Amino acid sequence: MAESKVNKRNTIQYEMVPYKIALCQDWGLGTQIVQDYYDAMRLGFEEAAASKLIDRPVNLVIREVEGTPTARIFKVIQAWRALAQQELPMAIVGPHRSDAAQALREEISASSAPTISHCGTLDFGGPFNISLGNGTFADEGPILADFHRRHGHAVGVVRELDLAGSETSEAFRAAAHELNVKVISDQTIDSCDSIEAVTEKVRLLRAAGATAVQYLGGGGNARTVVTAVNRIAADGQWSVTKVLNIAFVLRNPGFGAAGIPTAELEGWIGLDQVHERNKIFSALLDRFEKKYGRRPFHCYTALGWDTANVLAIATARSKPHWREGFKGGLEKVRWLPSAVGGPASFISIGPFDHRGYKGNFITLREIRGGADRLVGTPTLLTE
Repeated sequence: MAESKVNKRNTIQYEMVPYKIALCQDWGLGTQIVQDYYDAMRLGFEEAAASKLIDRPVNLVIREVEGTPTARIFKVIQAWRALAQQELPMAIVGPHRSDAAQALREEISASSAPTISHCGTLDFGGPFNISLGNGTFADEGPILADFHRRHGHAVGVVRELDLAGSETSEAFRAAAHELNVKVISDQTIDSCDSIEAVTEKVRLLRAAGATAVQYLGGGGNARTVVTAVNRIAADGQWSVTKVLNIAFVLRNPGFGAAGIPTAELEGWIGLDQVHERNKIFSALLDRFEKKYGRRPFHCYTALGWDTANVLAIATARSKPHWREGFKGGLEKVRWLPSAVGGPASFISIGPFDHRGYKGNFITLREIRGGADRLVGTPTLLTE
């Protein structure tokens, strides 16, 4: 992976060709959140080269394509194919939306192009398919059910009829049954339903006597649900706990028009992946601020840096430095402390374990008095 040149003294000099990693970005295009994610990934690669973990820089090739629910999934599939077949990177990061990742599962496996996704579905698995989940539907369900158990809620569910809503709902309903959590109403919405239609579904939750509203979905209509619940509870006659799944990370600032204004989330609780006492994350923010002049306290900063860190370690351990060897390098990443999650979160990957995050990589946060604050990290369901 070196190119030779002959200088005027007739001696050979070598220029190291950078490693190539590709990124198929299918959400949040043009937002500050995604720029922070890109910059955190670049910082991770730069630090790996500076520390001599890897012997040369990394060339990050980014291809942006808007995915579902606003665009066709096939456009994302085409973008991933172009990266795999034309750019010929050692590994690809993305796509991240679960439906696109799931649609590409078999093709990724057949292509032997190691692909890391932040998708939440369990149905992404395969020999070359690695997950560093931005939440995980199967984990979110039990965590949310246990939260409601601890507070004795009668839960009214409003869920989107998308992949995220369906998988999270299945996990939530199973855990609620096992934990004797009372689910008294379960209403479905589409990702494009109007505020009027969503409001009518939320009214049914109130009429059923729900003491907590639980949103489940991929976030396409999360803001509409937040708006509807806030309006109905505004009369002061409905004392209700308001909870989002990982769609809570869509809050502003940073997401622009696609996000949920923080002011609208006053009093809402949700799942996230950042924790003030995670020393890896805090130290990352210090270095990020020194380099870029800003301090983005959100999970996508952590996800970007963790991903670069995993890829750098895999590169260092790859033999040979190509796809099969890179897969072997990925499967040697063990007990790596992560910026994502609580202080006990870490990343471990193995030959038959391609889901990287372990420990308390999901946190609970809330907006209270205009402040974004930590509620806690999930504990064992038996406690």
